[in-house]
Amino acid sequence: IKIPFYAQDNGGNEGTYSPTVTLTKDDTAPAVVQTYNEVSGEELYFKSGTNSLYADFDPTGSSMSYGHAYLTFGLSSLSQEDATSCWENGSYWTCVWNFSMSYSGTADSTITIDAIDDAGNEMESYDVDVQTDSTEPEIVSMETSLDCPTGSDTLEVTINATDDSDHLYVSLYGENVRTSN
Repeated sequence: IKIPFYAQDNGGNEGTYSPTVTLTKDDTAPAVVQTYNEVSGEELYFKSGTNSLYADFDPTGSSMSYGHAYLTFGLSSLSQEDATSCWENGSYWTCVWNFSMSYSGTADSTITIDAIDDAGNEMESYDVDVQTDSTEPEIVSMETSLDCPTGSDTLEVTINATDDSDHLYVSLYGENVRTSN
């Protein structure tokens, strides 16, 4: 389309400018690329208390600066809950939901994500399988290969623990700590 601009100065001189502008209609809905939380791993786990869920969206055309991203999660009594915040993250938009859950126990559930980009394109609902695990793991025993390691020693730590879930993560803290599986 051509958009004409006209100007006139105090002396009656007129000027025109008619650039050609190409407009592109965005009719592509955003899509979820990945979902994750603070605990890395292939499966999403939530616990009783405060939780966060992140979703990366490919908006393909329009941005998601209006933050129209919604979360439904029955175990946490969330229905079309607005994202806590959304931000541009490279070629994607990332949204986070911070929520509380009082469910205790271990269960499989589903979270549903919906979003609308800034052009008004609504995505199809995106379902994510999640697990809840409110039971703390029990450390049964811990053994070390050395009582007093020095900087050049290799210290092996063996931890035996039980938990209701299939995944258990162990964190070791200290200066110059290197781990292997």
